[in-house]
Amino acid sequence: MKEASIRALLPKDLEGREEIAAQLYAAMNAGVESAANKSQAEIDKLSAKLAAAETAKNEAEEALNAALADESADDALKAANAKIAELEASLQAEQDAHSTTKTGYDEKESKAAATAELTKALTAKRMPEEFVEDFIAARVDFAQLKRDKDGKLTNVDKYVESLAEAHPAKFLVSEERKFEAGDPPPSGDGKTDPFITGFDSE
Repeated sequence: MKEASIRALLPKDLEGREEIAAQLYAAMNAGVESAANKSQAEIDKLSAKLAAAETAKNEAEEALNAALADESADDALKAANAKIAELEASLQAEQDAHSTTKTGYDEKESKAAATAELTKALTAKRMPEEFVEDFIAARVDFAQLKRDKDGKLTNVDKYVESLAEAHPAKFLVSEERKFEAGDPPPSGDGKTDPFITGFDSE
């Protein structure tokens, strides 16, 4: 949510309204940054565990090779095999945990980037800024967004156009646009009154 959106939610006669909105916006950004740093820290921690498990496995394999050179060291050979099996299981668990955490982090980052592009496109389509966040949460199906091989979104504008057609009352309508079924009627001064029926009327 942008600072302007936060300011719009505060009472207009509230003393220090601008400063309060700025503080809330700063606090919100700090919270998002903290969450991102925490996720990255978890990934780094799992990566370190993964590297340690890999090193331990290599050491166990070296011990096994040394035991194989001495046929009389049957007990050592069995112990080494057991240790390798244990370390392989531990390594696989660390790899799975690392993969799960990394995937969740990437998905979160991807959704945040898509939300930013959708916000820009919806605003450009003349949706009032203070309604964009709630509209994305309630109406947007992120599965409908397509990406190229580099991960860049390719159909944001087309998707936003389909949203505008499906929910016309959520967007400001220009004077040049012809009224269609479902569009809000013009106000008394001849201009469009896009929210005469309310944002939640659909």
